[in-house]
Amino acid sequence: MKAAVWHAQRDMKLEDIPEPTIGPEEVKVKVKYAGICHTDVFEYLYGPVTVFNPPLALGHEFCGFIAEVGSKVKGLKEGDRVTGLPYYPCWKCHYCKMGAWNMCLEPKAHAMHISGAFAEYIPLDYRAVYKLPDNVSMEEAATVEPTSVALRVMRRLGLKKGETVFIVGAGPIGLLLAMVAKHMGAGRIIVSEPLEIRRQKAKEMGATDLVDAGPLAGFAVRQLTDNLGADIGIDAVGSSATLDIAAGGTRKLGRVGIVGFFYEPHYPLPVMFGAIGNELTYIATLGYSGEMKEVVKLVGEGKLHPGTIVSKTIPFKDIIDLFEDIGSDKLRTDMNLPAMLKEKATTIGSKPAIIYQDRAITYSELEARVNRFARALAELGVKHDDKVAIMLNNCPEFVVAYFACAWLGAVAVPVNIFYKERELEYLLRDSDAVALITNPLFAEFYTKIQNKPPQFKWLIVNGKYNEGLEFSKLEEKASSKPLEPLGDESSIAEILYTSGTTGEPKGTMLTQGNLLFHANAIIQVLEMDDNDRALLVVPMFHGFGITVMLCAFATGSTFVLLDPFNPAEVFEAIQKHKVTFLPMVVAMYFMLLMHPDRSKYDLSSLRIGISGASAMPAQLMKDCSEAFKIKILEAWGLTECSASATMQRMTMPYKEGSVGLAHPGVKVGVMDDQGNLLGPRQVGELVIQGPLVMKGYYKKPKETGEALHDGWLHSGDMGYYDEEGYFFMVDRKKELINVGGEKVFPREVEELLYKHPAVADAVLLPKQDARLGEIPVAIIVPKPGASTTEKEMVDYLSRQVARFKLPRKVIFLDTVPRSPIGKILKKELVKMLAAGEIG
Repeated sequence: MKAAVWHAQRDMKLEDIPEPTIGPEEVKVKVKYAGICHTDVFEYLYGPVTVFNPPLALGHEFCGFIAEVGSKVKGLKEGDRVTGLPYYPCWKCHYCKMGAWNMCLEPKAHAMHISGAFAEYIPLDYRAVYKLPDNVSMEEAATVEPTSVALRVMRRLGLKKGETVFIVGAGPIGLLLAMVAKHMGAGRIIVSEPLEIRRQKAKEMGATDLVDAGPLAGFAVRQLTDNLGADIGIDAVGSSATLDIAAGGTRKLGRVGIVGFFYEPHYPLPVMFGAIGNELTYIATLGYSGEMKEVVKLVGEGKLHPGTIVSKTIPFKDIIDLFEDIGSDKLRTDMNLPAMLKEKATTIGSKPAIIYQDRAITYSELEARVNRFARALAELGVKHDDKVAIMLNNCPEFVVAYFACAWLGAVAVPVNIFYKERELEYLLRDSDAVALITNPLFAEFYTKIQNKPPQFKWLIVNGKYNEGLEFSKLEEKASSKPLEPLGDESSIAEILYTSGTTGEPKGTMLTQGNLLFHANAIIQVLEMDDNDRALLVVPMFHGFGITVMLCAFATGSTFVLLDPFNPAEVFEAIQKHKVTFLPMVVAMYFMLLMHPDRSKYDLSSLRIGISGASAMPAQLMKDCSEAFKIKILEAWGLTECSASATMQRMTMPYKEGSVGLAHPGVKVGVMDDQGNLLGPRQVGELVIQGPLVMKGYYKKPKETGEALHDGWLHSGDMGYYDEEGYFFMVDRKKELINVGGEKVFPREVEELLYKHPAVADAVLLPKQDARLGEIPVAIIVPKPGASTTEKEMVDYLSRQVARFKLPRKVIFLDTVPRSPIGKILKKELVKMLAAGEIG
């Protein structure tokens, strides 16, 4: 079997080693996920510290499937999804008999005495193996082990309801401690952490207060607690300095938890003023015993959600590269948009970042333009947190303006280019925009606005226009002297307005950290690297377009920028520039499929496609996959989670109708109307947790509270998941059709209609009915040259769905209204139907 074998400091190799043979009371587990702990990293860099018998595989946080069972094993079978203790208790010594297995006098531990979980298989004592509930994903199961540590810590410290807890450090263990403390009823949870991205994560996990990191953190805690201090202080870092900080924030007669491993040769406790002067009780913990079984149960019940700490997943084959990157300090958790672009300009400056109208713009050139334009905006008076509206077609200037805002810590407000003056005025006024960057055509809409928003100052036009400032001249006149970026990962990067298809547009606030986390999740799922070449033809004013841009920049790859969408030009660009990645909306895929000359182009460079913004009919996905010889993955999400939260996988089986699995590091659940998390195959509202979730709606606290509550983003979409964690979107919660008490999900019927050979577009709408309340009405756009009848459609459906789901009327149209990104505007069709304009 393959294993990542550690030999010595910074010496780890992917090698073939014998599969473990098991005894009668053991099981052999095929590892599905393995977590990387701080101790694994420290051992790789500076060991041997805890490894007694090198060479061996590290790794002690894991989950997997049972591949083989011993002859005396009870209650387990092959195929069971499990996790378990990463050590063998002797079961005989004094401590084992009292249940303190972690204190065993003769233990045999994985990654210390025998090889651990950085391998294809791992042997376990069946008495310390725990079956996973069906609703716990394998990815989340890999976080059960560190969560067990957190639960053990809180139990050892004797946390009581209402007590105040002070946690120093919001790394994975610190975050899990906050989550467990909240679960156990802590009254106040105060966290000290320097990195903003971790501080925000700590709030998500249960922190009630954040204090600045450093020697004065303890003083800040006392200020928050009437000069008393916390009942419990915990060092979750592992140094004498941070333990002193934890003690400094703890009240007299309080308890101090030692969680982080100390690698310092000597540590003199602050005896006079710490332990003795305040009569503090120092309590250390080592691992866990029975806590793991309890954590598995709590996660299954939806009471703990440790999977949200996952920030990245990689294929096992890349583990050596990852550790080498750790050793060379290539991995950074505090990356922001300016830092990302600066890094690429420094390391691959001569590589094309953008290809536009057959001209390449290198990373160095792009970074220089962004720097100059940021200076130009600053010289005008644009400041940190100012809002700058960008109403441009897909063009390099959109990229320059967007990143210049990020450079200043200002907020980009992308504007739908199909807006008219009324809609533009609403957005400028609602967002408090101080500037509008646009082109001459759209500038006309601005000049027609009668009552200009009072805060608005600058009109910047990309081209010649009789008003405002010219984009290129501002850029040319600005100094090329490097400008130090003011924005960071916690800065609001953009206010992206919802489409308005379900009501008044709301400004979704997304941070630089939100967007980069989302982009990196997509990169992992698609297995993207710097050799990929994306086609960016979806609108950049939409989250989909911004995601494609950021994925390209984060990997150091190139994207080909097109505008407007034209099937022939898309085919030509793929052929000429060897495009590998094709992200588009459903309507675009359909037009490519219908193009009469598509077979004339060489599309062999294509590797993967993504369909986003609206559901892709299963038959269309099948037809496009076969025509273009690529796998097309469907994603699901919403603007409020940076564009997507789930996606189908490259290497996992396709399930018709599924929108895939949750992104790495993201928790997606299904909730009923009472706020209870549901199990597999139970339909409810899809809810989301994770670092890609918005900060809120701009100036709309009520709407923010409705969308973000109980620790979840509520999507308004109805769906379910199966036993393997695949999610299925049933329909919008607000689009359910209530037929005399029977609930009809339009998407179910629409999917069936799309499979009919004569149907190009299909929509199922509600119509008011005096007897039943609502009845279903089908809108159908036939394919070119095809013909069908209402009777044929109803007969076709009647063989496949219950009677109450059948449309009472079928209306045939030549076309249906769509949003700029291709979504069918159901709301408009419902209005037309109610007004008698159709049907």
